[in-house]
Amino acid sequence: MDALIDKGPWILSILAVAQFWIWFLLRRSRGKAQVEIYESGSVEVGFDANGPLIALAGVLRPLAREVFVQSIEVALVSERDKAKREFRWIAFKPNFLLPLAGAKAWEMPHPFLVTPGDTRKYNIVFHDVEAFQQVKGILQSYYHNWRETERRITEWRQRRGGSGLAGIASGDVKGEHDDLIAEFKKQEACVSAYTDLDQKCYWEQGSYGLTVKVVTEGGTGDYTKSFRFTLGKIDSKMLKGNCVTMLDEPIAATMGRVQVPCRVVQSEYGAGPARG
Repeated sequence: MDALIDKGPWILSILAVAQFWIWFLLRRSRGKAQVEIYESGSVEVGFDANGPLIALAGVLRPLAREVFVQSIEVALVSERDKAKREFRWIAFKPNFLLPLAGAKAWEMPHPFLVTPGDTRKYNIVFHDVEAFQQVKGILQSYYHNWRETERRITEWRQRRGGSGLAGIASGDVKGEHDDLIAEFKKQEACVSAYTDLDQKCYWEQGSYGLTVKVVTEGGTGDYTKSFRFTLGKIDSKMLKGNCVTMLDEPIAATMGRVQVPCRVVQSEYGAGPARG
């Protein structure tokens, strides 16, 4: 009994300290930084030299206190083959109405702060990093092979006395250049480049699960939200047609033609989680 009386003040002190920390942790958990996503518009899907692309627009709103958003990530799951692919942000689109194909107006992505009582609009382009590296390698090899035909065209122009693009535009030398280009397109390197690009464009007809993850400082306010979207047969065909557009770019540049941009498709948001 005497021992209990002697230790009483210490026990009360320990209980007081424990009570303080319990209160502090509870308060911290209630005030944990979180953010919500409110999507707008539609899901934009593309395929170009950056690989498979997804563009999303909407608004971010913090729930409790300010949130420092370090990055936003996207996970894609195909209903067709159950394949899961990771997308990373590649750019901001400064204008909500700017199409995915308007890459010249893109801005580099960067972390940003969202404060209580305010919202933050986002319009972000994501790409499949792994597929991008593969597409990059395919195009680099293709461009290397094109340089030989480009050299032959340049030499032909020099022999013609530098008539250059004016003669091409008028059509009086079109046949000669067409023969060189047709010969190039029959080469194994050109055929392989098209086949490989077509395989990397995995946008097939069907349904896709999409999970958006907001990564915050320290991870205390990380937030995820899932959607679904569907691509039709025409959508898939249009996106795969970009393989031809991409391979035509160096040819168009050499011939002085206007380069056609890669096409994109839009799909409405659908409810439901991504299925792995």
